[in-house]
Amino acid sequence: MVLGKPGSGKAIFLQPIVIKCDRAKFAANKIPIFIHHKTFAEIANLDLLA
Repeated sequence: MVLGKPGSGKAIFLQPIVIKCDRAKFAANKIPIFIHHKTFAEIANLDLLA
């Protein structure tokens, strides 16, 4: 989890890590999941397990 104030560059920091993970250049045994907080907030009311 990366915490920081709005506009501090959290998403910019994480995007290359997710790409490297996806291409098996970093933590090859992990599945990268990148969700923008705004997107998560928009779907949070859905039943994701249904």
